[in-house]
Amino acid sequence: MPRDCNIFYNVFTDENSTTEILCNMFQFSCFRDLFIREIHRNFANDLSPVEVDDLNFKYENIDEHQSIKGEEELGRPDIVVKTETMVLLIENKINDAELTEPQRKLYRDYLNKYSKKRDGNIKRVIVFLIPSDYKHMRELDSIIERKPNYLYAKKLYWDQLSDILRESGIPEVNIVFSHFNSIIDDKLRTHPISLEGKDVEMMYNKEVAKSIRELLSVVNEIRRKTEHKTSKNITEDEYGMYVKDDKNEETVWLGVYYKFWVDYERPLWLGIVSSKINRISSKTKRKLFNVFEKEYVKREEGWDHFPLSKEYFEAHLGKAGKSLINDITDLIDSIVDELSAVGRRRKL
Repeated sequence: MPRDCNIFYNVFTDENSTTEILCNMFQFSCFRDLFIREIHRNFANDLSPVEVDDLNFKYENIDEHQSIKGEEELGRPDIVVKTETMVLLIENKINDAELTEPQRKLYRDYLNKYSKKRDGNIKRVIVFLIPSDYKHMRELDSIIERKPNYLYAKKLYWDQLSDILRESGIPEVNIVFSHFNSIIDDKLRTHPISLEGKDVEMMYNKEVAKSIRELLSVVNEIRRKTEHKTSKNITEDEYGMYVKDDKNEETVWLGVYYKFWVDYERPLWLGIVSSKINRISSKTKRKLFNVFEKEYVKREEGWDHFPLSKEYFEAHLGKAGKSLINDITDLIDSIVDELSAVGRRRKL
């Protein structure tokens, strides 16, 4: 997911940065309403006395990373929300970090003391915002089951938050929410793994392993040979590289895009920033479509992706593979050179 395709690029990195983003999103009343109603729905399933009106809050009711002092140590919930009807702690987890016993005692004692100051009329709520495959789920369930009667505690999955936001239609009309949903899906959504007998059989075939290794070697060799600056791009969906222009902007991508490989039965793809592709000369475009398939172009997140032609690949097997690597390297260098030159001319 390149920088120019998501405003949260390289920001959604740890629990602190995720908490910052979540707090910022709470500025939008539509997001707060969805969040509140989903929490209430979870409580309503248990016939809890917590009502929607009890949970309502405004952005100014939020204290982010507020330190609270307990008998033994100073602790810091991710988000504290205080209103006249409730005090809400939101504990955000994006990885497998466990909620420690001192943390649990501190939060429980804090909520209890806060309530006593309000004669027990305040609802005391803690919400654990976690991935649906959270490693310590069993321990967390036990904590919630053993909570004191005065405390209302629930889990909310990042998957749920993404789903209700998508179902609301808001991401379709607001780019901030569209990018927020995309980054949740990319970083925090649990993707099921489904393997069948034939999949296992293929994995235990050395020829398959050899083919994949050689395919990845093509990407690595082109990265080594190109005259332009590159950066690795290795995720669960991609094995590739970005090639940068003279402004250090990611302009071309080359690699194995597993999603497209599954959907279109084509393993190796070349991506070009969609807004820049018309700046490429006719001569270079002819070279491009001699190697990659124009009719299979797939546009995604601001990039046009072209698959390597099977016929071209087959014609360059064995020793001829060197010319394939040289051809693709020369093509990439030509594209980046032209786009860099266009940028310099426009600046002049």
